[in-house]
Amino acid sequence: MKQVNCPVKEFPGVVILHDPMTITMAAQYETAKSLGQRFAEMGTESAVYATAVVPGALACVEKWSLKGFSEGITLDSIPLKPHKARSEFVAWLVAEVEKIYADVEVPNE
Repeated sequence: MKQVNCPVKEFPGVVILHDPMTITMAAQYETAKSLGQRFAEMGTESAVYATAVVPGALACVEKWSLKGFSEGITLDSIPLKPHKARSEFVAWLVAEVEKIYADVEVPNE
């Protein structure tokens, strides 16, 4: 498990991520990341982009305690407004999951 502090001032608190992630979590993240890239041209601050990329990141969240978030780790727990803070949160969460994903060591064959 990896605990990270949310740097977005509107949503202070912590997120606990699965570390290491499972193959299922990695697959969900890869799928969402690919889908998010398709919608990135709409702007990474858009709700469309967030709904594409966030589910894969959420698959890697064990729990969170964030001010302004409703109970449960779901896409609908993430507030829409303020828009700038939400998009900063999404970018941060995806970046934290990417750090765990990218750090996966592949054994030599």
